[in-house]
Amino acid sequence: MSSCDVKRNVSIRLSLRELECNAEKKNDFLKAWKLIQELPPTNPNSFWSIASYHGMPFKGRQVPLLGDESEKDSSTWGGYCQHANVLFPFWHRLYCLRLEQALQSVLERGKERVALHYWDESSEETKKYGLPDIVTAEYVYIDKELVPNPVFKFKLPMPIKDDVPNTDPDSKFYEKEVGYDTCRYPYSGIRSPDAAKAAALAHNDTIDGTQAIPLLQKNIIGWLNEGRKKGKSAYVGVAKEFKDCLETPEYNPFSNTTSVRCDPSFTSLEQPHNDLHLAVGGFTQPQTNEDGSVKQDSQGNIMWKGPIEGANGDMGANEVASYDPVFFLHHCNIDRMLWVWQKKHKKTNPSTFTIDNSDEEDEGISNSGQGATPYQTWGQKLNEKTILYPFQDEYGVPRTSSDCIDIVDQLGYDYSIGSLDQEHWPEPEKVKTDVSLLRTPSTRWQDIFDKLEKKSPTVTGLQRFRLIFDLTHLPAMTAPFPDRDKLKYFIQVKDVNKDKISGSFLVQVFYRATTGKLYCLGQRGVLSRWNRSNCANCQGRRMADISIPIRGGDSAPFDPQNRENLQNLEVHLVSKDGMTGKYKREIKLPGKDLTEPVVPFAARSAPGEQKPSLRIFGLAS
Repeated sequence: MSSCDVKRNVSIRLSLRELECNAEKKNDFLKAWKLIQELPPTNPNSFWSIASYHGMPFKGRQVPLLGDESEKDSSTWGGYCQHANVLFPFWHRLYCLRLEQALQSVLERGKERVALHYWDESSEETKKYGLPDIVTAEYVYIDKELVPNPVFKFKLPMPIKDDVPNTDPDSKFYEKEVGYDTCRYPYSGIRSPDAAKAAALAHNDTIDGTQAIPLLQKNIIGWLNEGRKKGKSAYVGVAKEFKDCLETPEYNPFSNTTSVRCDPSFTSLEQPHNDLHLAVGGFTQPQTNEDGSVKQDSQGNIMWKGPIEGANGDMGANEVASYDPVFFLHHCNIDRMLWVWQKKHKKTNPSTFTIDNSDEEDEGISNSGQGATPYQTWGQKLNEKTILYPFQDEYGVPRTSSDCIDIVDQLGYDYSIGSLDQEHWPEPEKVKTDVSLLRTPSTRWQDIFDKLEKKSPTVTGLQRFRLIFDLTHLPAMTAPFPDRDKLKYFIQVKDVNKDKISGSFLVQVFYRATTGKLYCLGQRGVLSRWNRSNCANCQGRRMADISIPIRGGDSAPFDPQNRENLQNLEVHLVSKDGMTGKYKREIKLPGKDLTEPVVPFAARSAPGEQKPSLRIFGLAS
């Protein structure tokens, strides 16, 4: 437990499993959730009102800034949320705080206020069992009365309808009627147009209600843990991603998936965030055989785990994800991980914390990753002083990242010590990058090894080397790397155009062995929207870069050091058909020279458009 005492009126956020062990706190938590869901939609503290900040319904927003009477820019996206840029962690920090304040507004318990508690997604219990019971129980006791669980689902008091004029037919897929209940995998929540609704309801009828929660848990557990059976896995799960992101030393690549493209060996907090959105929302993983290869049917189609085709849970769509209460329990943990990273890297002081936006190669320092939101201009640079609309203090003054660096002193809450955290963090280790990205074709393996081992008079005992090299630019290897245990490998898929894909999607990398068997080296989720046309679409493209860590030298037949192996990689983009919920798969094969872009699908590529590329990186440290 944090050392903060209750006398300071600090809210203590517990893990949901800790909460389940405290009957009084659990009752108050659920009661407050129930009360804010029962408030009229026009009440600013209602769950409906706060959930609608994030995305749909796109409209003239209901939280005007103090004294602002300016006309809204209709070319911006109608949602306020920040993704794929350096504001992602702090915008969502204030979003969770706003929900917590609403909970406190309806239920005050003396000095100890009700708090927004977190789903500890990297804990051993979650990796083994999935979501806690408090999130999956359909009914719970509140004040000794058995009632519908307010964090299991939310019934819409108003329809979700796109009020912003547009011509994109995909916008209909996230319209919902009054009385709609939010849903999760393996169900589908598509309710418009009529044909898609019929397909979704037909899909839902095929789901055995007694098996729905076990299927959801199995899917989450599969995403969290290593992708295939122990000893036959070439890639890591989401729980490991959380651990890895804490090793990212600088804020920008830690904060978002766009900035991290500058160094694919780092992991961004936004990536495990995205993956769990898709896990709860309805994307799953390929089935595997005993030898770790992917199961395929007689036509060669990849077989998926469970009866999931057709699933479209709300968490998987950025426009409506926040209407599922688990969204806030998930994001509360994302905020906790931000705080853990801040403590680990000594970044908790508001007077010294800055967001560096000087590197023009870092595209995460602008809003081009997702587009401008209300009150923003297209392509503006972002830093710790950028206003995080629509959040304001009690005096109506807009808030910025600088206002929410220290969660205890500035915001009045703290976290219990959950997974990956510790009471006291030592001084951060200093890292010296001797060669940041080695691309010289003439470089030999022994030269790389010598650089790694070379002693420098500037290196102290607190420093270590990080050596990053690009295998796709190195010549064929005549001998293995001298010490393979020092190496980690990363596959980077760059420049996937999100504007050409409707909805959230998976980027998967496979290796096709000479035997014809297919091995999945990893998959990462991209949380996106069915309709991107309202996001100043004509002003620029939104490119996604995915970095997938893989293991070398395990029992899977893929060997990153074997150039022949590199030629047999495949990039699969897996999205969903909104009308049927079925998977749509596009396979992109690298050319003979991996330094060239992967072969594009003509239907998705406009003339002159930048094409996705695939590269393999190694890291020695």
